[in-house]
Amino acid sequence: MYQIVLNTALYLLLFARDRIKLSSKAYNFSLIVLIATVITSGSTTGYLNLAFILIGMLLLKGKSRMQKRIATVCGIFIIAFAIDYITNGDDSLVSTYVLSKIFETNLTTSAINYNSSGGARLYIVGLMLEALKSNPFFGLGSNFVSDAVSTEFYSGFGTGNGFCAMIASKGLVTTGITVVPFLYMAYKNRSSGLQYLILLLVYFNTVLAQSSFAVMCCSFVLICMHNFEKSADEEYIVNNFEYLDSDANMT
Repeated sequence: MYQIVLNTALYLLLFARDRIKLSSKAYNFSLIVLIATVITSGSTTGYLNLAFILIGMLLLKGKSRMQKRIATVCGIFIIAFAIDYITNGDDSLVSTYVLSKIFETNLTTSAINYNSSGGARLYIVGLMLEALKSNPFFGLGSNFVSDAVSTEFYSGFGTGNGFCAMIASKGLVTTGITVVPFLYMAYKNRSSGLQYLILLLVYFNTVLAQSSFAVMCCSFVLICMHNFEKSADEEYIVNNFEYLDSDANMT
């Protein structure tokens, strides 16, 4: 959950610069601190969200110095992670914190390891599919999910994937009523299609990984993020980064 706050702040710094009242030095320092903190959080969800945000920033129209700096930093990390993966294989950072959690399978048998974070989330996907076959509109109830989890793991086990758990227990109707209004408000207040796409990627990556509490938490964060930066557009962001770069050079 900690990475939600960090990546939200990073998203706002990058895509709502006109609303952030910081000097260029304080702004750049804040970016460095947030990115470094996400990297040291050990959260796979946080790493993916960070990647979505930074890649989205690189795809904005125009080529400011800030974008070039982000591209350089991303390039360095990609090369470093690639060397680490080639050298250390399954013991590398990419394998330990990303691949092993996303593709939770035994390389020999190709069987899903449910006794792991990624495998537990995939188990909830299976429950969701079962519920969609039996009662897609209203789900099979909270007891269905909790009893299945207790049987497969143990009582009170945290599987994450709150979004699929909500569909399995509450069905498409309740899930739609809960989530769609937030998505619509964010879409209505969007400043560009690219930024909204990034926001959706961050949102669904989070609610598919974290607990059911994250579904509502991230929904309110989603409104905050887009209401906060709805007046910003890609051209403004790029131009403003150019201003920051020139301002930093002067100081």
